[in-house]
Amino acid sequence: MVEHLVRANLLGNLRLVGKLDRLDVQPNGRRVDVLDYKTGRPDAANDKLRPAPAAAAEASLAEWLADPRLRGGDYWRQAVFYHLLLAHDPDRRYEAASVSFEFLRPLREPGKLPRFLRRKVVIGPVDEAIVLNQIEEVDAAIRRHEFGPGCGECRWCRLQAQ
Repeated sequence: MVEHLVRANLLGNLRLVGKLDRLDVQPNGRRVDVLDYKTGRPDAANDKLRPAPAAAAEASLAEWLADPRLRGGDYWRQAVFYHLLLAHDPDRRYEAASVSFEFLRPLREPGKLPRFLRRKVVIGPVDEAIVLNQIEEVDAAIRRHEFGPGCGECRWCRLQAQ
């Protein structure tokens, strides 16, 4: 399936929506391999795939804003988010067996044929706890109208001033 829309309920009252690029349904019809396509350079993705340390599960919004390592990489967080979306889909249609990123730009190495890379992200309960904590912290800050730091000039920053 391509561009599969998922609406999930997390943390009791938080509704989140995501569109997954591709789901490959396994033979049992319930478990799926999630595949997300990336147009960036595969050799520059290592930091984006880096998981957050276990200590990040207890970190506050201020702490992970101050220390990017506590956030984990953007692609890692996206993979965990997709995993959470499927796990908290009220219809419980699918269970994520794996989440991978496929890079559409080939990796070119001197003396070798270009090759396309697929990177799998292994997701465990600690990863879920970290990203759930991040979602909860950001949601609470938004509800308190804490949108900083920002540029101070865009419409979102002006919304904060109201």
